[in-house]
Amino acid sequence: MQGGFYLQASVVVSLLASSSAPTPPHPVYQAEWGFSPVTVTVVFGVYALAILAVLLAARVVQGLATGAGVSALGAGMLDLDKASRATRPAIGEHTAREAPLWATRALGEVPADPAGRAGWERNAAQLGAYREMFGWDHPGEAIGPEPALTFPEARAEWHAAFAVMTRVEGIDVRHLTNGQLLARRRAYQAETSWAPVHVAEELRAARRQEQHSKIEATRHTYEATAAARRGKHD
Repeated sequence: MQGGFYLQASVVVSLLASSSAPTPPHPVYQAEWGFSPVTVTVVFGVYALAILAVLLAARVVQGLATGAGVSALGAGMLDLDKASRATRPAIGEHTAREAPLWATRALGEVPADPAGRAGWERNAAQLGAYREMFGWDHPGEAIGPEPALTFPEARAEWHAAFAVMTRVEGIDVRHLTNGQLLARRRAYQAETSWAPVHVAEELRAARRQEQHSKIEATRHTYEATAAARRGKHD
C-alpha cells in the first residue's frame, strides 16, 4: 500500500514539474515577438486549461484501467481460492494415508472409525492447506509461529488452522474466556511476586569458574610433577 502511494505521488510530482517547464520561456517570447502582457496572460491561461484537460482525461483513463485491473485481480484471487478449497479433501486424504509427524502431533493418531477419520481428514486438510499456501515444511510442527501483523492473510489462515488443532504445545487456553484469562494473569503475577530472584546466570558463571579452577589445578599438578622429574635427572 505504501509503495503504491509513493509511486503515485512521484508521478504527480513529475507531472506538476513538467507542466511548469514551458513557463520560463514566456517572457522570452514576449520580448522576441513583441507580445503585450495581455497576450502573454491569454497564452498562459490557454496553456493551463489545456494541461488541466489533459490531466483530467488521464485521470479518467487511469481510473478505468485501475478498475479493470482490480476486477481482474479479484477474479483471479477468487479462482485461486476456489481451486485451493477444491483440493483440500485430497490433502486430507493424503495426510490420513501418510500420517506425517506434524499431523499426528497436532491432531493425534488417525481414527479407525469412518466418522472420526472423516473429521480428522477435514482438520488435516485445513492444516495442510496452510502449509502449502505459505511454504511451511517443518516435519514436526504443523503450522509454526503466528505470522506478523504485516501479513493479515497469513494470520487469518494461521488462526483458522490453529483452531482445528486438538493438541498444542504448552497449556491450551483457547477455551478460556477473557475473564478467565485475566484471572490467570493476576494469579501468575501474584505467584511470581514473592518468588526468589532468578539466579541462573550467577549459577552458570559459578559452574564455569569451577571448571576453570579444576583445569588450572590439574595443569599445576602436571607442571609440578614435571619439575620434580627434571630435578631428579639433574
